Amino acid sequence: MARRTNATPHEWRDGRIARQTNAAARVLVERATRHVLRTVRAHKACTVPAHKGHAVKLTLKHLAYAYPMSHAGKNVLQDVSFTYETPDILSILGPNGTGKSTLLQCIMGFFKPHTGSILLDDKPLHTYTQKEIARRIAYIPQDHTPAFSYSVEDVVSMGRTPYLKAWEMPEYTDKTIVHEALACLGIEHLSTQPYTAISGGERRLVLIAAALAQQPQLIVFDEPCANLDFGNQYKFSQLVERLHAHGCGVIMTTHYPNQVLDLGGLCALLHGGVIQSFGQAHDVMTEQALCNMYGIEIHLRRIDNRLVCIPGSLA
Repeated sequence: MARRTNATPHEWRDGRIARQTNAAARVLVERATRHVLRTVRAHKACTVPAHKGHAVKLTLKHLAYAYPMSHAGKNVLQDVSFTYETPDILSILGPNGTGKSTLLQCIMGFFKPHTGSILLDDKPLHTYTQKEIARRIAYIPQDHTPAFSYSVEDVVSMGRTPYLKAWEMPEYTDKTIVHEALACLGIEHLSTQPYTAISGGERRLVLIAAALAQQPQLIVFDEPCANLDFGNQYKFSQLVERLHAHGCGVIMTTHYPNQVLDLGGLCALLHGGVIQSFGQAHDVMTEQALCNMYGIEIHLRRIDNRLVCIPGSLA
């Protein structure tokens, strides 16, 4: 940079100090970032960020919902009742258009039921603020269209929002949790990439990382394996098992009966907006129940120690 001939000694000294201060600040930031990454790796990258708080209990009583513009006020959901408590795994299985996503949005408080009630820890769901719900339950939608080109790390950092005040920036602890979530899903290499520039499957993994960074007691997934390749579908099932082992519950909708059989836990068969059966997956998912729900021939066969679902004739 050219020297200003009219600069005073004091100005040169102040400018030199400012440059040295900025350089020192950059070094400190870089060292802090490296320390965060070392801390994450030292505690094993696959570790799920610890959730906060006590177990969550959800109670649905005679729930019914109809979209405002639906024909003749036809209910999408009708008389839905069940009780769920973390850290159970609950898979909601059913055909397209049967109300699975609508049910999740009612559970999250986005839709208000026309009749019936939803209790969160024995209190009406509508008495909680969205921030209070977000500290207990994380939600990952089926579709997410990015509006801005935030970096992947920034998107995952948004999972810390329920714990921050207005205009408050994430602190060192928050950043450590964010890097743990990225490492848990093996997507650290995407941290500086624009969220809008990665694939649909990668965006799904980023949203899951944001949910992990939220440290909830329950994660609600709407068709989590949509856009995921075969390998990542298997890794997702492993993640659900790790969440369960760490005391975090999972409620998810899915179109994959074999995934439900592999995970075990609870299963709700939802057809025509009505819960046809609710209970342990291996008890609920009978050949007859699946045939009736999907309208095709379905067989359940055991291969070694695994029960698998096979559509169509075996002849």
